[in-house]
Amino acid sequence: MIKSYEKSTVRSRKTIRIVLISLIIVLVVMTLLRVGLEVTGQAVLPVKTVKIFGNRFMTNQEIMSMLNLNSGKSLLFLNLEVAKDHLMGDARVKVVQMVKVYPDTLRVHIREKDPAALLVREGLRYLISNDGVVLTQAAEDQSYTDYPFISLLSKDDDIKIGNPVNNFLVLNLLDAVIEFKRQHPEFAATFDSYVIDDSGIWVRMNEPRYRIFFGSEVDTDKLNRLRALIFVLIRHDDEESEEPGIVEIDMSGSYAAVREGDEDELR
Repeated sequence: MIKSYEKSTVRSRKTIRIVLISLIIVLVVMTLLRVGLEVTGQAVLPVKTVKIFGNRFMTNQEIMSMLNLNSGKSLLFLNLEVAKDHLMGDARVKVVQMVKVYPDTLRVHIREKDPAALLVREGLRYLISNDGVVLTQAAEDQSYTDYPFISLLSKDDDIKIGNPVNNFLVLNLLDAVIEFKRQHPEFAATFDSYVIDDSGIWVRMNEPRYRIFFGSEVDTDKLNRLRALIFVLIRHDDEESEEPGIVEIDMSGSYAAVREGDEDELR
């Protein structure tokens, strides 16, 4: 029994040794092959076809440029993690999946960030994500009524597709508006647009007689207080017999300041 056990152990060790040696030989051959191909400029199983799926804002040319698939790139030696990192370097990209389909095809599946608002600056319209990344220039033949409309009047901001908007007020407004719309979609629909200038954030409602100033900061608490205030003002107007005038609301402080008068007086 002892001798049989010893023979079995020796046989097992020989098998492991043979497998390890085989793996080492394969790795050495693959390394030498790769080095040799790089020196000679040849490739085993070169990438001939790249199929791109899911992109809405990024062009195929942009994606191909980021992948840096030079002529004769071997599909066998292509590092998918490195290629994925290149694509994830674009702020518009949310998820990337890549699959090798032998002998010569690379499949690239991209999920970009979703639009959350329409940003307008100097007459140009852009779709931006909820974290402020400029996704693309908006099409002229679409109204985009489902998105908050933000006019950026500041001249110091440089808007570049693929980069975040470098304006704290825009980012602050996005966070508040998106959350408030989720809480009170019907009341949020009464907002016509938002305006950001050097003085702060303004809100324009569908009812043009309300002029609302939020100052340098807006959050869901301020928006909820505005909602309650508007309900009170509407009820007050319904009780008054005379024609309601222009209402200016300043919510930049701890409490809302309301001033009512005719349009000429408040200009």
